[in-house]
Amino acid sequence: MAESHLQSDELTGLINLRRNLHRFPERSGEEGETARRIVEFLHPLSPAALYTGVGGHGVLAVFDSPAPGPTLCLRADLDALPIQELEKAEWTSTHPGTAHLCGHDGHMAMLCGAGLLAHRLGLKKGRLALLFQPAEENGSGARAVAASPVFQALNPDSIFALHNFPEFDLGRLVTRSGAMHCASTGISIALSGSTAHAAWPEHGCSPAAVMALLFNELPRLPHRPEFDRNAQWITVVHARLGEQAFGTSPGEGVVMATLRSVTDDGLHRLITAVEALVAEACRRSGLRFDITWDEPFDAVVNSVSAVEKVKTIAQRRRLDLDLLDAPLRVSEDFGLLIRGREGALIGLGAGSGCAALHRPDYDFPDALIETGVAFWAALIDEMLGFTSS
Repeated sequence: MAESHLQSDELTGLINLRRNLHRFPERSGEEGETARRIVEFLHPLSPAALYTGVGGHGVLAVFDSPAPGPTLCLRADLDALPIQELEKAEWTSTHPGTAHLCGHDGHMAMLCGAGLLAHRLGLKKGRLALLFQPAEENGSGARAVAASPVFQALNPDSIFALHNFPEFDLGRLVTRSGAMHCASTGISIALSGSTAHAAWPEHGCSPAAVMALLFNELPRLPHRPEFDRNAQWITVVHARLGEQAFGTSPGEGVVMATLRSVTDDGLHRLITAVEALVAEACRRSGLRFDITWDEPFDAVVNSVSAVEKVKTIAQRRRLDLDLLDAPLRVSEDFGLLIRGREGALIGLGAGSGCAALHRPDYDFPDALIETGVAFWAALIDEMLGFTSS
């Protein structure tokens, strides 16, 4: 592992910060107290600028140097998930139904570690920007940050992000050039017919048959010849039919699904096919329908130059790095931030002993904090240089 440059008390402080953030999680768009805790940690580090309210509750800290050079931006995410955590430690979430089950608490702690180093070691050239982004889980945060005047004025030359993944060995870096994470979107299909007495269902118009068709046909749609079954997926995630009344044939129903594709173009083609499938099924059955789209994520497309930098750093600093053969299916809104600029999202293995992301028993492994800071230190040193090390 590359040297993290962290002193023992600094590492202990970062672990305590991670656990404190874990105890008080906040959902997408509600991260005000989380942001306050981050600002409280960063303020003594004397950044040249410390912005709040970036794209919502986002925080942006800028560390300057005495010499001109590139602006390097590193990003972590602030928000937690609407899932009830299984109690497992003294830092278990104190907010019922909300928990850091994706590791964003660890991502923030690692990025704060980069701030510690920028403050203590100093930068030789350029600027280092630490972005704590809100609302990653619902896909709205990166869009809001990208539209914010503060981020547009910063206009970083390069932007990188780390995300832990339990399916990879502890501390191992994983990335690839090109598509790294899939594009995705949620769809809600509201079906409207008319109720009838359950004794005479033929007097009404029930959505039941169309819902059954959608259950079967939506997941099979990417298997059609015009799609690549290994590059597009549809998952039905929720459904509701009528009311809980034995005497009534239902007149309304809802089907929700997630569409996913390796490319943005593939997702757009999948959307068109789903809309056509719903429209034709409802035309045949006499149902009315309304489609709403939610939580859109662009594909994360890593730039070749950014990944080459990661490869060079891994070789020079003897870091374990795997180049993936295919993109990861999970989505990340980071793709919008690196569109048109050098950047990459790098996975960081959380180890096989760690529960999967979004599970109620997941907890970010504290042993990974020093590893993540070591990578950030290596990247900063390669691109900007530390004054003392």
